[in-house]
Amino acid sequence: MSIYTDFFNFIMRYGEKVGIYPGLVSDKLLIKYKDYLIQIDNEPFDERDLIVSIINTKSSELVYISPRAANSAAMYGVSHLFPISKSSSKILEDLLEKWRREVNE
Repeated sequence: MSIYTDFFNFIMRYGEKVGIYPGLVSDKLLIKYKDYLIQIDNEPFDERDLIVSIINTKSSELVYISPRAANSAAMYGVSHLFPISKSSSKILEDLLEKWRREVNE
């Protein structure tokens, strides 16, 4: 399994579904886990698009954004809002490792 699938499975198991956000191509699930709001794509183009974004709800910081979303932001000149540096799979790996330790999975 890839980090994207592993992260998705963890969030779907332990997170709380809090809403649906309408998207251009498909709706996005909003999942709350601890102090984070995770946006999941119901119909991703590929597995790297499965996790759309992660926001820390306490600080309002964008923690992660999918590579496709970051590249689109750059095309439209708003890469300062959605930087490509926030689209590293290492971010997902680090969060998942931390959260798994906390739930003793």
